[in-house]
Amino acid sequence: MSPLTRCIFHRQGFFTFNIALYSYFGQAFVCLFKPMATAQILASVFIGLNNFFSGLIVRPQFMTGLFAITYWITPGHYVYEGMITSLFEDDNRTVVADEGSDFWDYLDCGNTTAVDDDCTGSVGDFMFAFYGGKFLREHNARNFGILGGYLVLARLLTWMAPELHQFFGHLTASPTLEDAEPATKLQSTRAQVAVHVPCYV
Repeated sequence: MSPLTRCIFHRQGFFTFNIALYSYFGQAFVCLFKPMATAQILASVFIGLNNFFSGLIVRPQFMTGLFAITYWITPGHYVYEGMITSLFEDDNRTVVADEGSDFWDYLDCGNTTAVDDDCTGSVGDFMFAFYGGKFLREHNARNFGILGGYLVLARLLTWMAPELHQFFGHLTASPTLEDAEPATKLQSTRAQVAVHVPCYV
C-alpha cells in the first residue's frame, strides 16, 4: 500500500469510526433512558469528554494522574491519534523551530544550529514533538480494534435497553395516568406519542 493510499484509507476510516461512535452512542442513550432530557445530557457529557480528553485541547503528555484515566477510556483519543498520525507522520515539509519551544528542544537546536541559522525539521518531527511522542502511527491497528469494541458496546447497550428497563424498572418508574384528570391524560398521551423514539438494533 502506497503512503498516499494508506493515508486516505486510515484518515477516512477513523473519520467514519468517529461519526459512527456519536450516532451509535446517541441511539444507545435514547434507548436506555426514557426522559429525552437525560439522554441529551449524557450525549453532551460524551461529546465533552471526547473533545477535552482526546488530546485535542490538552495534549496527552500533560494528562497525568486521574486525568490519564479519562484519556485512555475516551474513544476520541483513538480517533484523533489515528487521524493526526495518518495525515502528518510522513509529511516532510519543513517547519522552522522557535527558540525555547518543545520542537526546539526536541531537535536540540541549541547544540546543533549556528547562531544565525534557522533550526528546521519536518512536519512529522513537529507532530512527534508536539504530542510528546505519544501519538504514533504504529498504534493505528490497536486504535481500530479499540474503536470497533466501542461500537460493539454501543450496539449491545441498545439491544439490551428493554431488558435493562425491566430490571431497573423501579428506578425509572414514573407516575401512572390512572388518577390524573382527563385533560391531563390526553396531554400526557399526546406528549408520549410525540417524543416516542423506537429503538432499532
